Amino acid sequence: MNRRLALCLVVIMFLFSVIYREQASPVLARFPVIENEDVSKEGPRLNLYLFFSRKSCPPCLSVIDLLNQPRPGISVVGIIPEDEGGSIEEVRNSLGVEFPVRTVKKWKKFIPNYAPTLFGVGQDGRVYFVLPCVGLEEHYLVEYLDEFERKAAFLLLPGKR
Repeated sequence: MNRRLALCLVVIMFLFSVIYREQASPVLARFPVIENEDVSKEGPRLNLYLFFSRKSCPPCLSVIDLLNQPRPGISVVGIIPEDEGGSIEEVRNSLGVEFPVRTVKKWKKFIPNYAPTLFGVGQDGRVYFVLPCVGLEEHYLVEYLDEFERKAAFLLLPGKR
């Protein structure tokens, strides 16, 4: 009798978890994508969103330098905390940022625990990777992006998912 009761409880818990999973959307289900007019709409397209801060963040500077001149098909947007102090233009000028920068308002539920963090997002808002940047990006980031595009370019083609 105890086994039947335990089995029934397990089945009920499983069914509740399935129902809950269908109703709850994961945090990274739909990343709000900004349309960038400078990037071609044809072919593979990867959106990179860099969460960074200018407050004592040397790794941010190396990532910004690497992403200032993205390859064709890659769009870069910087996202900064609202309490950065000063305007977005001041932040861009003080750090030498050449890509668009926005405040975190639209992306609050995506705020990472570590800055800088790079999100690789498809055209449909699907997050393909999240990379915390720790100051060694010149050694791996360019190769990582090359390898991602080489192996997963089919994910980035419009209408091919």
